[in-house]
Amino acid sequence: MSEVEPFIVRGHHAKNLWSILYRGKTVDGVIDDLSGEAGKANDDRTDYFIDIYGTTPETTQQFNTGYREYLQTFLELQDDTPVRFVEKQRDGICKACVIGAHCMRPNEYEAGDRWAIDAIRSVGKDLGLNELVDNGYSQSDTVSLEIPAWAAKQIIGNYDFFPSAFIPPIWPAEKQMRARALMARLYPRPSIESGS
Repeated sequence: MSEVEPFIVRGHHAKNLWSILYRGKTVDGVIDDLSGEAGKANDDRTDYFIDIYGTTPETTQQFNTGYREYLQTFLELQDDTPVRFVEKQRDGICKACVIGAHCMRPNEYEAGDRWAIDAIRSVGKDLGLNELVDNGYSQSDTVSLEIPAWAAKQIIGNYDFFPSAFIPPIWPAEKQMRARALMARLYPRPSIESGS
C-alpha cells in the first residue's frame, strides 16, 4: 500500500464504525450505546464491562476518552491511509480498555473478527472493489485485510455490511433468517427513490 503506518481495526470492532457510517450515529452516541449496555449487564457480563471500564468514574472516563479518540481518528483518516482489519490483534479500542484482558483471550472474538473481514471482502466485491479486497487479503495463522481508508469507509458504511459480518454463518438457517428480518425492521434498507 504505502509507507504510512496502517490504522488497525479488530474485525469485530467494525460494527462500531458501521453505527457511525451507516446509521449516522455520532461518536458520542456509540459511546453512550456501550455505556447503556454496561448499565444493563447481567452477572455473566459484569467482568467484561469491568475489564473495559474499570470500577471508578476516572477509569470509565479514561476508557471513553480513548474510545472517542479512536473512533474520531478513523473518521478523519485521509482517503489513502491504509486501514488494516485484523484478528487476534489489539486495536485502539482494545488499548483504550482499562484492563483489556478479554481482548486477547484465545478464541474470545476470533470468529467475529474473521466473519467481519470476510464480510468486508464480500461487500467490497459487491461494490466492484474486487482487486482491492483480493490484493489486500492475507491469511497465515491469522487473517488480515488492508485497504485504503476511502474503501474501508465505503464498505463499512454499506447497508449489507452489518448483517454479513455479525449474523454468524454457523447459526442455523432459520435463526439467520430471523436475525436478518429483525435487522431489516430495525434498520430498513434505504430506498432508491430517497437517494439515501
